[in-house]
Amino acid sequence: MAILRADMAEPTEERDVWFHVGTVGAGAVFGAAFQVRHYGLHQIPAEGGALICTNHVSVLDPVFVALGGAKRGRPVRFLGLSELFESGFVGWAMRRTRQIPRRRGTGDWDAIHAVADVVRSGAVAGMSPEGRVTDGVEELAGQKGAARIALDAGRPVIPSGIWGSNSRWPKDGLTYGPPLRPPVVVLFGPPITPEGEPRNPLDVRALTERIMDEIRSLRALARARAESFGPG
Repeated sequence: MAILRADMAEPTEERDVWFHVGTVGAGAVFGAAFQVRHYGLHQIPAEGGALICTNHVSVLDPVFVALGGAKRGRPVRFLGLSELFESGFVGWAMRRTRQIPRRRGTGDWDAIHAVADVVRSGAVAGMSPEGRVTDGVEELAGQKGAARIALDAGRPVIPSGIWGSNSRWPKDGLTYGPPLRPPVVVLFGPPITPEGEPRNPLDVRALTERIMDEIRSLRALARARAESFGPG
C-alpha cells in the first residue's frame, strides 16, 4: 500500500487553524470521557519535522497522541486509508487537518517517500510500527516502514508509549462499564536520531529494534502509571 500526501490547496495557516479547532473539540470530549495524562511533552520538538512512533492498544490511540502534540503546539499527521478521505464528515475533517491518505495497491517505497517528504518539510507525523491494534501483551516485531521513513527524511523519531485507551476500546471493540472515566497515560521519550541509509537492511533493522525497545519501555511505564490512578 502506498501513502499519498493530502491535498495541499489551502494555506498552511488555515489548515493548522482547522487542526487546532479539531483538537479543542476532541480535547473537551475525550477529557470528559477519560482521565488523560501526558508526560514528556518537551520531547516533541517545538519546530522541525519528526516522526512519533507509539504502541497501539486501541483505535483511539491517534487521538490521544494528537492531543499531546496539540499541547506542544504541533499538529500531528497520521496515516489513513484513502477511502476515508472521501467519506462525508470524516473525510472532510481528515482533509482539513492534513492527515495523510494511504492508497492500496502501489509500491511500498512510494509510501515511504511520501511520508518522509511530509516529515522532511517540517511537519510531525505519527504511526505505530506494530502495524495493528494489539492486546498490549503480545510482542510484535516492529514493521520496517517507520525506520525507513526516519532514515529517508533524516529527522528524529519520538518514541511513545500509551496505556488505558484499551480500557474503553480494546482490539475486540468498544466496551462499557467501570470505571466511568478510564485513566489514559501517554509518555513521550527522548528523540532517537536515525543513522544510516533507508535501503540498507542492517541500518533499518538496527533502528527498528531501537525504536521498538523504547516503545516497549514507555508502554510498560505508561501502564504502571495508568494502573496507579484512582477510580474515575
